[in-house]
Amino acid sequence: MGNLTATPQSKSVGENTVCTFSVAINSISKKDEVFFVDVECWNKVAENCQKYLDKGSRALVEGKLKLNTWTSKEGQKREKFICVADLVTFVSSPNGTKQKPTQQQSEPEANQELEEFEF
Repeated sequence: MGNLTATPQSKSVGENTVCTFSVAINSISKKDEVFFVDVECWNKVAENCQKYLDKGSRALVEGKLKLNTWTSKEGQKREKFICVADLVTFVSSPNGTKQKPTQQQSEPEANQELEEFEF
């Protein structure tokens, strides 16, 4: 879970839609350490991310790691891991208000009781 570093960018790839954004995640063990993860999502998830997320939005991203490889202009081989999101849960908007739920989020049914656990 982290905050978006910029507004998500979308584009069409054939008949599909891809949305990319970066998430800043604070380290649990070191207060001054931040990790940046690039995220890519497709189709309906991409459309909802473009519609509901903005710079500073808090989001929980679930997906798979993918290794992108390419050759730079200088001829060096480069590699970078990205997260290909299967599910993005919109936790809050930049101003702290709760986002509208999307089809990618699961909500408990009205008559389903949630169990409480002591920590």
